[in-house]
Amino acid sequence: MNLDIVPAEACDAVAIARVVNAAYRVEDFFKVGDRTDAREVAEFLLHETFLVARDEDDAIVGAVRVSTDGERGHFGMLSVDPSAQGTGLAPVMSSSKRVTSAASRTPGRPRINPPNSSNARAASLDSVTTTSVS
Repeated sequence: MNLDIVPAEACDAVAIARVVNAAYRVEDFFKVGDRTDAREVAEFLLHETFLVARDEDDAIVGAVRVSTDGERGHFGMLSVDPSAQGTGLAPVMSSSKRVTSAASRTPGRPRINPPNSSNARAASLDSVTTTSVS
């Protein structure tokens, strides 16, 4: 599976919400309903960044929300479509350089501290911009 990991655009809100909700279905035993919706994702995109993983057909199969608070960077809503789970996509998407770079482009927040990552596999993939995940 060849994937491109790129910043999301406003028109991606529906697809991002779909991936997040599909990935968070494991929470159904304690949370009733969807994790998010397209409106909420669109609101986040006004002030924050989502990175998305696009497959060969340009479909979004992964997403991560990136934001900053003062000089600290954060990521959340890390989600991988069930069809791509178990492929190693999540560590690639959450790699510190990738998240730091996206957060530094978040409007109005020029400086951040990279999130701590103890995941050696993610750290080894920091420079990947287009990746093959098998």
